[in-house]
Amino acid sequence: MLHIEPLTSPTAGQLGAIARLYTETGWWEDAGEHPEQVRRLIAGSLFFMIAREGDDIVGMGRAIGDGVSDAYLQDIAVTAARRGEGIATRIVTALVDHLKELEVDWIGLIAKGRADGVYARCGFRPMPDAIPMRYQEKG
Repeated sequence: MLHIEPLTSPTAGQLGAIARLYTETGWWEDAGEHPEQVRRLIAGSLFFMIAREGDDIVGMGRAIGDGVSDAYLQDIAVTAARRGEGIATRIVTALVDHLKELEVDWIGLIAKGRADGVYARCGFRPMPDAIPMRYQEKG
């Protein structure tokens, strides 16, 4: 049975599974080499959700922000073998529900690739006149 739940104190095994998800998605070259960085990332999030079946972590997502007025969803990922099962939708819904409990009323994200359909099913819409931007060193 699939469980979607917050993760606050990850075990070494959970850190490894999360690192593999970051590596599998291509966000980090080899996240497994940086377990302390993964632990700090989880600790620094408002909420870090995992989707697990037994002891296997098959998905993750996190919310970052001030916990009062604004939050962003980040790093929504499901292992390739489990995509298309609605797991990402369940993770996003759980994150939004937790943020609503805090009365956070502005929740944003940047959809990458074809993920916009997942987010649209969860109530997210494009923001008119907004341009996603990222700081990059000149060079």
